[in-house]
Amino acid sequence: MAVTRPREQSQDLARLIESHGGVALLYPLIEIAAPPDVDGLRRALAQDVDALVFTSANGVRAYLAGRAAGTGTEKRCPPAICVGSQTAAAATAAGITVLATPNAFASDQLAQIVLDTGMAKRRILLVRGNLADKQLVRALRDLDCDVVEAVGYRTAGAPEEARRLVADAQAGRVHVLTFASGSAVAAFAETLGGASLPAGVLVASIGPKTTAVLLHHAIRTDVTAAAATSDDLVAALRDYIRAHRQDHNR
Repeated sequence: MAVTRPREQSQDLARLIESHGGVALLYPLIEIAAPPDVDGLRRALAQDVDALVFTSANGVRAYLAGRAAGTGTEKRCPPAICVGSQTAAAATAAGITVLATPNAFASDQLAQIVLDTGMAKRRILLVRGNLADKQLVRALRDLDCDVVEAVGYRTAGAPEEARRLVADAQAGRVHVLTFASGSAVAAFAETLGGASLPAGVLVASIGPKTTAVLLHHAIRTDVTAAAATSDDLVAALRDYIRAHRQDHNR
């Protein structure tokens, strides 16, 4: 099974796959790099805000790195709303109070969490990647939040890894492709170049947003996790494989 997350973030998913009897093969299709505008990040982190919003563990790490470098270290660390259990775990491990985590990575659910925690009409720092869309920002501003955006990291494709994965999938050396982000899908699709995957290759997505990107690139999706977590992705894939084995044995 191919794990397409950045190398430093792939271990949890790889362990889950192997705990269910699979063989995890690492193909880090994207790399996480420093933000394109470091000064902009510093200015954002230096501002007083009522709450933080993190859409990934990368955002947590970028925020912590900025504080460690002396950006805003004299200020208190506000509480956070995190999209996903892994992001919340990264924040909690760093001593950041996590107010809540929505059940799924969806802008409307996160906006509801902001409302439920009393953070509507407050000043919020959103730490995101350079490729994040504006849907979440619009949802927060619809709640009259004063949103301070900070691009904390840059996502870049890894073309050599993408070429390796495409070749291995087409040669039958990889039987399952797992995608945990639209960025990884885009890197894979660019290399695939519109070609079809072999019929026996399964494609598993961590959630509806990633599935939407797969569909945009005309890549069929066999499995979509109900919630955007590694646990749900592996559970959905396990259930799919079991169901199809039963159908085959009938």
